[in-house]
Amino acid sequence: MSGATRRVSGLVLPGNSGSAAPVLMLVPAPRQRDARLDALRGLLLVLMTITHVPSALSHLCNGPFGVVSSAEGFVLLAACLCGSVYGRSLERDGHARMRSKVWARAGRVYAAHLLVLLPVAALALHYGPVSPGLANHFGPLIADPMAGFLLMPLLLHAPPLFDVLPLYVLSLLCTPWWLSVGQTHGWSRLLALAALLWGLAQCAQALRVAGVLPWWYAQPTALHPGHFDWLAWGGLWIVGLTLGVAARYGRIQPGLARKRWRPLLPLALGVAVCGFLLRHGLWPPTWFHPDLYLTMDKWTLGPLRLLNLAALVYLLWRWNPRPPAWLLAPWARLGRHSLVVFSLHLPLVALAPLWFEGMPALERDPAASLYALGCVLLLWLLAGRLDREDRCKSGPVGALMPASG
Repeated sequence: MSGATRRVSGLVLPGNSGSAAPVLMLVPAPRQRDARLDALRGLLLVLMTITHVPSALSHLCNGPFGVVSSAEGFVLLAACLCGSVYGRSLERDGHARMRSKVWARAGRVYAAHLLVLLPVAALALHYGPVSPGLANHFGPLIADPMAGFLLMPLLLHAPPLFDVLPLYVLSLLCTPWWLSVGQTHGWSRLLALAALLWGLAQCAQALRVAGVLPWWYAQPTALHPGHFDWLAWGGLWIVGLTLGVAARYGRIQPGLARKRWRPLLPLALGVAVCGFLLRHGLWPPTWFHPDLYLTMDKWTLGPLRLLNLAALVYLLWRWNPRPPAWLLAPWARLGRHSLVVFSLHLPLVALAPLWFEGMPALERDPAASLYALGCVLLLWLLAGRLDREDRCKSGPVGALMPASG
């Protein structure tokens, strides 16, 4: 295949309507994994870890760039990588083979979720009576432990912090169908489905605010699948999948952002600045109605939160920074092993009250900050160890293209 043919094949995504010319369906040449995306995931993991340990540092790391948390960026990046990797597998190997790969990945994430959650839940049940922090964090489980432990394997009971991996599992299980819909019926229809899911989540949120609760929210205490609204975050996952496929075919190169999307730059800058000012309390209160904070809800991805996320993604895409390799390397190690790193940070954070909860207020905050930094150091050491093992097993090529986290 010539270089010119590869460039032509990148102009149209598979599944788009139009000419059925065979050249449009040719698979582009594989690209080396972009270390910048792994480094960004590593940065988001560090921000999440520090945020989840209540300390003076947690406020600084909780949405430092605006009314957007690290979770949105982490999920969007994971979906982009899945779209790139499994979209290529769909074209090369067919739907059945791609589906088996995705579901195998979902099985590994599911196993990691239970492997981390069940022991921590058992410890919380044991120490909850003497630890107010654990009792508050695992309240529904302590109130009804039998129902909680029965519902955990069904992903219908997930304490705070432990509800991200179930969201990841469900998104992976749906990924083969979503990719097939995009390839067969067009990616614009898949994005319309994402908008529909997100809109349904906003309608449900409006009903909750109005006090008219749908039947599925009148649930027993133990039936708690997590704070993340699966409809809204599923819509975000679909957007990430589409971006991953589009990036692989050169449809969202940074150069296109500078030429075709130039009018969006002032708008994106304005939204990003407003989000930053609101997040850090620098916006005059008289200029902002308190009810607008309802549109920034994290769990349902409120409209203003989603707008802030889109603005930040656009600005980063248009900027297209290229840091030196020595600066990217330590962060990229965290991102390449994000599943293991994220899973390990959960028990470290959830069991943190056992270490400094009984300290006086003046001592507790410095201790919690040091504990958070110690957790980050431990995660970095673990990622370095895993990276060295990958290089020993696979050589230099394996180090560049490890299994997706």
